[in-house]
Amino acid sequence: MGLVPFCLFSHVRGGLIRSARRCYGVPALRRATSISHSEQVEKEGKFEVEALGINEIGVLQVLTSLKDRPYRALSFLKRIEGNRALLCVQAYATVIRILCSCSCKLDQKLEELLVELIKKGDEGRGFSVRELLNVIEEQEEEGELLSRLCGSLVKAYANLNMFGQAIDTYCYSLPCTRSLNFIISRMNACSEYDMALFTFRNYGSAAVDADTRVLVVKAYRKVVTGLCHEMKMDEAEELVDDMEKNHGIPQNVCVYSAIIEGHRKTMNFPRALQFFNDVVVKQNGEKMMINRVIASSILECCCHMGKFAEAYDLFIQFRDLKVSLDRVCYNVAFNALVKLGETQEAIELFRGMTSKGIAPDVVNYTTLIGGCCAHGKVEQALDLVMEMEKEGKTPDIVTYNVLAGGLARNGDLESVNRTLELMDSRGLKPTNVTHNMVIQGLVVAGKTEEADAYYYKSLEHDRKGYDASFIKGYCETGRLDEAFERFNRLDFPLSKNVYFILVSSLCASDAHHIYKAQLVLNRMYKLGVEPGKSMHGIMIGAWCRVRKVENAQRNFKVLLNSREIVPDKYTYTTMINSYCLMEQFDKAYVFFQDMKKRRVVTDLATYTMIQDHIPELRMKSETEMEALGIEPDVHYYTVLFHRECKIGKIENAEKIFRQMIESGVEPDDVAYAALINGCCKNKCADKAQKLIHEMVEKGMTPLEPCMVTYVILKQKMVEHGMMTPFKACDDLYLLIHEMMEKGMRPSKACMDLYVILKQDMVENGMMTLSKAACEDLYVLIHEMMEKGMRPPEPCMDLYVKLIGEMVENEVKQPPEACKYLYVIFIQEMVEKGMTPDKTCKEVYVTLFKEMMMVENEMRPPEACKDLYVELILEMVEKGLRLPKAYMDLYVELTEGTVENEMT
Repeated sequence: MGLVPFCLFSHVRGGLIRSARRCYGVPALRRATSISHSEQVEKEGKFEVEALGINEIGVLQVLTSLKDRPYRALSFLKRIEGNRALLCVQAYATVIRILCSCSCKLDQKLEELLVELIKKGDEGRGFSVRELLNVIEEQEEEGELLSRLCGSLVKAYANLNMFGQAIDTYCYSLPCTRSLNFIISRMNACSEYDMALFTFRNYGSAAVDADTRVLVVKAYRKVVTGLCHEMKMDEAEELVDDMEKNHGIPQNVCVYSAIIEGHRKTMNFPRALQFFNDVVVKQNGEKMMINRVIASSILECCCHMGKFAEAYDLFIQFRDLKVSLDRVCYNVAFNALVKLGETQEAIELFRGMTSKGIAPDVVNYTTLIGGCCAHGKVEQALDLVMEMEKEGKTPDIVTYNVLAGGLARNGDLESVNRTLELMDSRGLKPTNVTHNMVIQGLVVAGKTEEADAYYYKSLEHDRKGYDASFIKGYCETGRLDEAFERFNRLDFPLSKNVYFILVSSLCASDAHHIYKAQLVLNRMYKLGVEPGKSMHGIMIGAWCRVRKVENAQRNFKVLLNSREIVPDKYTYTTMINSYCLMEQFDKAYVFFQDMKKRRVVTDLATYTMIQDHIPELRMKSETEMEALGIEPDVHYYTVLFHRECKIGKIENAEKIFRQMIESGVEPDDVAYAALINGCCKNKCADKAQKLIHEMVEKGMTPLEPCMVTYVILKQKMVEHGMMTPFKACDDLYLLIHEMMEKGMRPSKACMDLYVILKQDMVENGMMTLSKAACEDLYVLIHEMMEKGMRPPEPCMDLYVKLIGEMVENEVKQPPEACKYLYVIFIQEMVEKGMTPDKTCKEVYVTLFKEMMMVENEMRPPEACKDLYVELILEMVEKGLRLPKAYMDLYVELTEGTVENEMT
């Protein structure tokens, strides 16, 4: 269904008001007349034309005299229609003028007359409709009568499904919304939706009312749906964009459903997700229009792409948005949970579905049964089968196939045989699909001998399916060499999906197996099987991945030499990218030119690659992108300013970055990381720091690699005297504090440098122990613990060390809060199996005793008391003499129960 313009047989006329001219002395009839009762009685009056003995001029005189009696004029015209000598275009023009001059009650009569005239054709009438309009226009001083005639003529043409002539007549007169609505309505009634939409897009922009909008929306939906059914997804999306931007027709849930489902059916899952995120979600926000079709299609796309966690998260989001989810949506969620290994959660969701009044069907049960078998929960699978029968849901052949195959994957051949017997008793005969699934399951379970025995036992099983099951089972378990050997022994072709699985599995491995995949493709041709574009594309991608571009090019030439297969933009892009990575830019340029020569539509990914690797094409590619209407995305902009950073032009990079934001493209963490790295490598620490704070302010966690680059720059600046340690620590603390305020875990690199700088300042006498430990580190550690974050080990170790030195050197005593934190850290070290050194133990005992001697809210927990008792025992066993206060606390904690050795 394409939008094919129909041919018009005249041009839009200019002004409709002409200077009045008279023909045959016929007077003008300009005022509307009313029809008297007597005229309606006399409208069937009979005329004896032959008796009158009139000629053509006489006919015109008679018709003119009947200007106030339209029914008689029409009746007179009917009586003389058989006499072509008496009728001329002026006669019809006179009657039409009489009917148009009357009230709207005669519109039906006028339309009937026009329909009869149109049916006669030019030869039957002796004149064309265009000539008729010209005669009426020449005799008309005002445009009202002609407009009314054109409106009736449009309806007449539309009722006869002569839409080209209807549009031509509509263009002849002044634009009339009612006429346009009637044309579009008739086109919709004849299922000519593409023609209706074309009419609106070309002629309806000037006058759009509510009625027109309703008619157009109906046609619009039908056309988009038709394009999606014909897999013309680019045309469908272009139409949607044009209708919204240029004609004010907003998108709706039906259009969304058609496009997303169309992408799903064409296996273009990334495009479906992109449309959902960019259009459905971004343009509508919290009020996004989603129905169950959109929900199920998007969930299935996520699952097909292996994004099972995202699929389940989306399902929960849809449910929270009160989307009316049906059993199909729930089934996709069951499948996602099963693939994630969350079988029990899938069953709980299943129970939740039934509690909402959604009755499960056989498909829902089959999904859960297959999931239970896949994860070794055979008993639960059998329970679900029994539940099905109890609920009146009779298992079908698919259910039994899934159950038998699942049992075989668990190596339970005995249960497989019982299932097959059960099938037979229920009147379901095992098919080749059943046997294939059992054999493949046994191969996956590692029971190849049992699989062979099963094949010879089931005489109805076909040989092709038997070998195909072995190959698929070997591929699934990663036994690629055995799969290839099995294929190599065959002298007959298999189904194409088996070849696809084998080639895909081999190409996903190393170069040795990619070579074997190439042999499979070559042998397919000998067996009379066409590999197709997809398998050659996989081969090209695999060879490019291992930098064997020459082999990839051979496969590419096979595609070029084939009349039925044309390389797509993804294949071209893969080849261009590979040559660029190998710095063979001339060959990449050849492929790019060939791509355009063969009219393969280039996309944003191709132009992004050109911008990154082929400098001489950058300006030209930008012009082409603008001509094709390709909008740059964040990845494209990232490539641009990353290129500027590499050559040291930070100002240009910043300009491109800000231009990206102004154009409405929001930078992601990768874009920020590229610019931050560029600033750091060009020693622009302030700019890097500003960008990092900008990221954190937006709620984006900076990537750790770019934070490492930033920290290294800070460290070098301190080492070379370009920045004081105090300034570096202040900058780092501000960043760490800001990240914690946003709920982010501080960068490890920042924390490590902060600790190193603090330690160096203490060792060099630039900072006191009390300041470093009790004012800086304690505040930072305490804030992290309040946010539920565990402080990094280096930070904790330095804190413990500094507090220990304070106590050991008898300098200013740490506050109670610092003592409490120290005790907690040592106790955690022991719980993790770490052994504190002698100094740490002694400090721990000292601080614990001091804390217990003071009545405050910071009393150590019970675990710390146990550690104190344990450490005192250890010290006594080593012969150390302890002050009486330590022993008194020990006795108090052990409630007077003292070991004999200590008494």
